[in-house]
Amino acid sequence: MDKYVLKFGGTSLKNAESIKRVNKIITNFYEINKPRQLIIVDSAPGKIGDKKLEDKITNLLEKIFLEKNIRENVNEIFDRFDDLCVKFNIPQPNNLYTELKTAIDLNENDEKSYSRLVSLGERIIVNIHGESLYKEMKKRRIPVKSFDFADFGMITDKHKDAYATIDSLLEIEKKLDKEDGILIIPGFVGYNEKEEVTTLGRDGSNYTAAKIAEAIDAKEVFIFSDEPGVRRANPNLIPDAEIIKELSYEEAIEFAELGAKIINAKCIYPVKRDNIPINIVDEKYNGTKISSSVSLENMGAKIITSSGNHSIINITYENDKPGVLSDISKYFRDSKINIESIADERHSVSLAFSERDNENLEYLIKRISQNYKFKLENQFSRISVIGEGMRNQVGVVNKISSAYKNKGISFEMISQGINQLNITTFIKEDYERIAVKELYNSFFK
Repeated sequence: MDKYVLKFGGTSLKNAESIKRVNKIITNFYEINKPRQLIIVDSAPGKIGDKKLEDKITNLLEKIFLEKNIRENVNEIFDRFDDLCVKFNIPQPNNLYTELKTAIDLNENDEKSYSRLVSLGERIIVNIHGESLYKEMKKRRIPVKSFDFADFGMITDKHKDAYATIDSLLEIEKKLDKEDGILIIPGFVGYNEKEEVTTLGRDGSNYTAAKIAEAIDAKEVFIFSDEPGVRRANPNLIPDAEIIKELSYEEAIEFAELGAKIINAKCIYPVKRDNIPINIVDEKYNGTKISSSVSLENMGAKIITSSGNHSIINITYENDKPGVLSDISKYFRDSKINIESIADERHSVSLAFSERDNENLEYLIKRISQNYKFKLENQFSRISVIGEGMRNQVGVVNKISSAYKNKGISFEMISQGINQLNITTFIKEDYERIAVKELYNSFFK
């Protein structure tokens, strides 16, 4: 019998009404597919409004970690979880409430303290969601079991922004293999060799879903989102941007590494290794399938991504001099700044990068100025056109340059990745919206 993984984000679990809809999705999925295992991965509850105390539970816990309005934020967290318990007529998770209070008392503002505190958003909602689903499934005689952070084998390498260790795959398989039915697991959390709770960083719940799918050899992963899949461009710039039906793993990774908010590259690698499709969908299963096989009709340029706050530094030198790029790349490495694009000419080299840490940038400039003349310019946007089929698509660069020409936009740099999955340009930030819209019309209209 097949195994599936369904992941629900904070928006899907923000209040009782949302959780009831999630339970209906789970019930229908189980009855239609009749899996041996249906793994449910939960994120902490999301925003319920725009007021300060109506924020995501994770954000409230992070404020407590930073010792900001502790009593006010704790009371809001307890009130929201208590409201769920009342509406589902289930007992309060008092043992986890006690853990939260203890975590506050033990807070030393380090990574261990962060994970001990912030992990409680997922841990508490899994307890409540599990109880509510258990009551619903009991009459159908479908087993439901909830897990805590150390119960499902997610062994990690450090306390915060952690990755699963090699041992975790075998441990997850071992701990879950004996279980049948519906298993509810907290996303974003794991544990270390001392069985201390750890956290997985940005997109941690999606990463949880992907690693579990890899370990149990799931048939498919479904990530439920309020955004029905991956759009061809940022909807803040192109409100009616089309949803892409299919992406290859390579395209999704490229998209993620060039600034996508909807998915993180570290969530793609685990499912790619075992060729497990991952679907980003809404409640009606509209969305994007990411897999190894993409139909021919969905090949070619697919996505336009953009991000601001980039800089370009042009470095000049008078004579032929071996090792210039080696010197400069070492300066960037020592400054902890990533080079995003390079244009090399005779007696000059230009490098594009993004850096928000002034100390790192000051160190870089100091090193370069000791040996080279340079000119630093800021306020550039990076714009990339992504698509696996562009390898065999003639005229892509011409289409990009023509789109810019139509709007009087000049680009400072242009580059193509070795894998030929993207063509990236850098333009002045003021033209980002205009450029993305013109490119979108040129490629997709």
